[in-house]
Amino acid sequence: MVKVKEGVNSFLLEKDTGPLKIDEMKDVLSQLKGSKDFLSVQEFCRAHDAMRLEVEKNTRNLCVEVSPDGLEAYIRYIEKPTAEEVVAELNREGIVVGIDFNRLSSELLKGSKRILAAQGFSPGQSQDEAIEWLVNIQSSSSVVATEKIDFYNLDIFTYVKEGQRIARLIPAEQGTLGKTVYGKKILPSPPKRLNLRLKKGFKKVDGYVIVEEDGVIEFNNGVLTLDPVLRINSDVDYKTGNIDSTVNVEISGWVRTGFHINCEKNVYVKGGIEEKTHIVTEGDLSVVLGIMGNKKTRIEVNGNLKAKFIQDCDVIVKGNMYINEYIMNSDVICEGSIFVNGKKGAIINSNADAKVSVELRAYKTSQKGRGIKVKGFHRSMYIETLKGLQKKRIKLKGAIQQVALKLRNVKKDNRAELESTLFEYQRYENELYKTLEEIEKINAILENVEGEGMVKILSSTENIKLRIKGQEINLQDSQPVKLYFDPEKRGVVQECIEKN
Repeated sequence: MVKVKEGVNSFLLEKDTGPLKIDEMKDVLSQLKGSKDFLSVQEFCRAHDAMRLEVEKNTRNLCVEVSPDGLEAYIRYIEKPTAEEVVAELNREGIVVGIDFNRLSSELLKGSKRILAAQGFSPGQSQDEAIEWLVNIQSSSSVVATEKIDFYNLDIFTYVKEGQRIARLIPAEQGTLGKTVYGKKILPSPPKRLNLRLKKGFKKVDGYVIVEEDGVIEFNNGVLTLDPVLRINSDVDYKTGNIDSTVNVEISGWVRTGFHINCEKNVYVKGGIEEKTHIVTEGDLSVVLGIMGNKKTRIEVNGNLKAKFIQDCDVIVKGNMYINEYIMNSDVICEGSIFVNGKKGAIINSNADAKVSVELRAYKTSQKGRGIKVKGFHRSMYIETLKGLQKKRIKLKGAIQQVALKLRNVKKDNRAELESTLFEYQRYENELYKTLEEIEKINAILENVEGEGMVKILSSTENIKLRIKGQEINLQDSQPVKLYFDPEKRGVVQECIEKN
């Protein structure tokens, strides 16, 4: 017994066990309405076992088209099929994903001749590994395309502090799988890895990039670098703008007219400093060549100042001043000592106001009201301060030893106690370092300055107006001389010194 079921594009033959007789085979062929594949039908009829056979029609009513990427399947038809017939045909074609029976029914009712019958789904997009900057990474090249540029305030350097988080690392994520209408998996494109290489001075902790010391960071071609010194391999001018730095600054050129520097640490200038500039440093200022101005240049230094010469400037220095050639047409205030003792060392038409001492080769002036003033210091007070610092030094060393012993007994897995103990140790060490610096400074003053408010003039000179610890002194045609206040004599002592 054979059952013949007619579909849209094919016939489905089903028979029980046993071969068919010739008449039965002819009947089957007649029901197939001339469809080909005669040999398959003949084999089917002669087989002893129960079986099924699908015979494709000569003229197909349904045509299935699949897009090249396998994500869409469309049907076209001659005679309108039912939704069930379309689904059956799609299944015969191996299409099993994204068949929407309701949409098929609706489109067939509309009479659409080309219908989207099945739709796969694209793979989810992978998320590339990325970096989120927590600081502004500036580039000097970007200012070229900007209109109305303030060249004095370009802000092109990125300063960072020890322990600061500067970036968050965003991990890569693999996209989800896609499927074609045939059910074949479509792999997502692999995520791209971040082009990032960390130089010395950084560490990765819990997905963040952390700075291990103060410095200036730069990010070029995927390489992140940290320099504890801001190195400017040119002049400070329109290319750099004003400098406002938290780290040491090293300038290979000049500080040009009108530009300013504000630095929390030391500044080293291999060139010189031009007029109308304003330099402020919390540390030392070293200028290989001179500092010049037009009374609009102002220098403020919290540490020591070293320069070849100073001209037409206002200068305030908390430490010592070391000038090789001259100080000219300037007003200088110094909390330490002023040394202008090079071979040509001279103070010319300037006011030099120091607290500890002044040493110079010669003094020249053609202007009234100019001179040298030394406030002087109380030697006994310095000695008393030194004793206090020595006691503090011993106490700090003992505290460091105790914390070191405590640190040895902290278990490695007790992270909180370990970090707090290390912090305590570093705090004592920093305090000891500052104390030793203060001791060294006071020792240097006591060793190098023989008397309170000392002035040394190393060459013959004339018409010098001095003020030492409030006492005014006028020297006329003086030979090399040393003057200082003697507390025991309660006056200024003047001693001749031999020429070098």
